[in-house]
Amino acid sequence: MQEKRVAFFLLNLSAGGVERVVSTLLPEFSRLNVTYIVICLNKPDPFYAIPKESQVFSLREYFDKRMSSLPSICFYFIAPFLLGNLLFKERINYVQSFLPLPNLINVVCGVWANKTRRIVISERASPRELMQCSNWYLSTGYRLLIRHVYTLADHVIAISSGIKDELIGLGVDKRKISVIYNPISIPSGYEHLTKRESKIIREKFFLCVGRHEYQKGLDVAIKAFKLLISNNENLSNFKLVIVGRGSLTKKLILLVAELKLDKDVIFIEKSNAIHTLMKHAEMFWFPSRFEGFGNVLVEAMSSRALICSTDCRHGPSEILSAYQGLLAKPDSIYDFYTNCCQLLNMPPVQRTSLIEKSHVSLKRFDLSMITRAYLDCIFSPSKSREDGIRFDDMYKLENF
Repeated sequence: MQEKRVAFFLLNLSAGGVERVVSTLLPEFSRLNVTYIVICLNKPDPFYAIPKESQVFSLREYFDKRMSSLPSICFYFIAPFLLGNLLFKERINYVQSFLPLPNLINVVCGVWANKTRRIVISERASPRELMQCSNWYLSTGYRLLIRHVYTLADHVIAISSGIKDELIGLGVDKRKISVIYNPISIPSGYEHLTKRESKIIREKFFLCVGRHEYQKGLDVAIKAFKLLISNNENLSNFKLVIVGRGSLTKKLILLVAELKLDKDVIFIEKSNAIHTLMKHAEMFWFPSRFEGFGNVLVEAMSSRALICSTDCRHGPSEILSAYQGLLAKPDSIYDFYTNCCQLLNMPPVQRTSLIEKSHVSLKRFDLSMITRAYLDCIFSPSKSREDGIRFDDMYKLENF
């Protein structure tokens, strides 16, 4: 019997949602004695800890060393060949990729190899939102990617039922799609705090965590914070802490200066103590305009943080079942502000009950259960179900 060997294929191992999921799954795969490798399209740039025995390869580094005489743009056209060569050398027969570009390369590579490997791809973002972006080339390319490439994969993992519905609407066979939430892994030991973070947790603050991109709605959070401290004297000493970085960082800093919040808004590029910050925050803010899942919401729930979130497409309404009726309209400064006020003015007993109810629902994101669901999708071609793998079904999955 041929050994089952898996490759995880993603952009890199930096600080991001996909990278967090992969770094969380790898120890479980090691524990279950599943043979795997990790392949990064770009330089790995690891942020999260992964098992020491993990083999990590970079297609970009291979290209730079062996094919440096070629123009850089050639890399993306050669990438499927480089991937196929590496998969052959490492005797890989199952490939799990994440995000559009690795998914495209994975499928193209698999088709050229006459599908001798099982191709599983994971869609993390809203296809509808990506196809509505202002760049015509990107939106058209993404539409073609889903309609003509994703349909060739053996299996597709969607991280929310909303994304699954969008994929079906774009022509992906629903029998090929499984809905699997992102897993959570709660730190068991002490998280190292920087001096700056140690100072922050001694103050009262609201916390936002996310990339500085339009999708995340951090401009809405900053403007809502301005309303909050201007209209509530008892909150004048509160801070807004924003963890992350991105293409809009400079614009957000300018917005803070424009609103004269320089001393009230604190930017942290990255942190190794997110759970500690969440535990000490007065409230965790999630102002996204749209999401694929919203992994950070699950982390906030696991930290027993009170959460103020938008009811954006895909994620919050599925994850925050205990907060029904307490979610703000997306892209609305005033609605986010009033929602925050409502939560702050909630009686302590009611607030505690809300936090505990949301914490109980964390069983849907249990790491061992979700690991079994991934194994089922990767290794079981016969288990395509008409409705995919639903959340309730994941409790019933047998070991692969």
